[in-house]
Amino acid sequence: MAKDKIRVSKPPEERRQEIMDTAMRVFAEKGYEQTTMRDIASAVGVVPGLCYRYFESKQVLFEQAVRQYVSDYCAPIVRALKEHSGDMSSAFDRAAALFLTSGSREKYDAFFHKEENRTFHTLLSYSICDYMLPFAAEFFDSLNANGTISISDTKSFSQFILYGQIPIINDESLTPEEKAARIKEYMSKLTK
Repeated sequence: MAKDKIRVSKPPEERRQEIMDTAMRVFAEKGYEQTTMRDIASAVGVVPGLCYRYFESKQVLFEQAVRQYVSDYCAPIVRALKEHSGDMSSAFDRAAALFLTSGSREKYDAFFHKEENRTFHTLLSYSICDYMLPFAAEFFDSLNANGTISISDTKSFSQFILYGQIPIINDESLTPEEKAARIKEYMSKLTK
């Protein structure tokens, strides 16, 4: 049996992750539309049927990779919002520090930041906002409860804040530090 044809058994979650990570790399190299499940399987070193065992289609594979990425990416920010000390400034400082230490490099950066994948990057941005919405609303609810702010509809306010940050975060003419400072400045003006 040829070396590249040796079957390697891996735990299901490890194989699933390997397929997602490889797919995102192949999407970045070839483009989403030009990539087939056969291309992904070849890059992983498995037969296409194994990829289909884990993901019924290329679209499902992509959607699950994005969902997992969003959850992983947002976890430290969610933690910062949940662990706030009752004031908005410290929570924003912690969230900004997390943003800055990430180096603003995403796990699937090579795919999402290619100019021809702008639509996919927009999908990612909105997916992050959708994911963060209940956590942001809960954060503002807690600030309402302790009298730090007075906002009548924290869900709408959270949507305004989250979706309003997209143009700033995606502005490549700003450094990560400038992005964080600008968002904090605008937030402080909105909550006075």
